[in-house]
Amino acid sequence: MATGPHVRQKTIQVDMTDVSTATTRYLISPYRGWVERIDVALHGAVTTAANAVTVSIDSVAQAGLAFTIPIAAAGTRGIGKVVNRANHGVIPGSAITIVSDGAGSGTAPATFFVTIRT
Repeated sequence: MATGPHVRQKTIQVDMTDVSTATTRYLISPYRGWVERIDVALHGAVTTAANAVTVSIDSVAQAGLAFTIPIAAAGTRGIGKVVNRANHGVIPGSAITIVSDGAGSGTAPATFFVTIRT
């Protein structure tokens, strides 16, 4: 993987009111590249069960981007998925959809950070 000043990473983000309630959030990519990783910062505790998160790009499910938000305390960071760039390409205007299945309990707002390598 190339590194240095010629490699660019851009991050876009979206808030989810409660990952422990089935919720869908949408982002529009302003960049051309590929989704390199998705990170989550929890602002509340997830209890009872983990929440499955699925991601699609332009209405195509991206199995390689799916991950789980485990039972965790508020303020937990670094939950997320580092992914291979294959099949996760975006262009300006691509719709990125993030869905939580809401299996957990407890009110757990979260911020999702989608890193795009350009």
